[in-house]
Amino acid sequence: MLLNEYLTPMTNLVFKYNGTLDKYMGDAIMAIFGAPIASPNHAALGCQTAIEMMEALQALRDQWAAQGLPTMDIGIGLNTGLMSAGNMGSTQKMQYTVMGDAVNQAARFEPACKIFGVLIMIGESTYQMAKDKIEARKLGLLVAKGKYESVEVYELLAKKGDLDETKSKLVQKFEAAWAIYAQGKFDEAKVAFGECLKIVPDDGPSLAYIEQCTRFTSDPPPENWAGEWIQLAK
Repeated sequence: MLLNEYLTPMTNLVFKYNGTLDKYMGDAIMAIFGAPIASPNHAALGCQTAIEMMEALQALRDQWAAQGLPTMDIGIGLNTGLMSAGNMGSTQKMQYTVMGDAVNQAARFEPACKIFGVLIMIGESTYQMAKDKIEARKLGLLVAKGKYESVEVYELLAKKGDLDETKSKLVQKFEAAWAIYAQGKFDEAKVAFGECLKIVPDDGPSLAYIEQCTRFTSDPPPENWAGEWIQLAK
């Protein structure tokens, strides 16, 4: 079964990096790093898992395509923070799991990958804890569905030192363009994001922000706006 072929290597990677398998939800996997056994580098372990999951998925996609089978795409959301961990449930059934706002944020990051056309989205807290081990691009400020405050979000790109020159140049150009965008200089930002497309023509985040700049040119954001992107759907 295609789903089993997918879930098996993904689960193996969770265990490889000392993660705890929480549950399967269709083709989705919920995993925990840093609980029940504490680990000072749990954020980096989660990031390494996510990167290798995408590599493993591409190998599966190539295999399925060669066999004439349908393929699949996934997005990964990763967040770090305080949460409640333990056996939760009812008198009939209990399960070890985690709950809390940090968990909810991670659940919002996964569908938000589609907004920017990225594969892996991580929160600011994860980035700060793992930045010595990873390569990432700041995507901006996201107000997740059901939330009122923005959080910094990043695209997780590679393990430290594994980012090629083209992507490195793109990250620098993009982050400079976003700084212009956050100042409300939408015409100028649109040109700057267009420069990013000269480096990677199908860059999802640049395309998303160009569209947003076009919209804000005729329908400006509120006066207290500081670059936030409001997620409208889960």
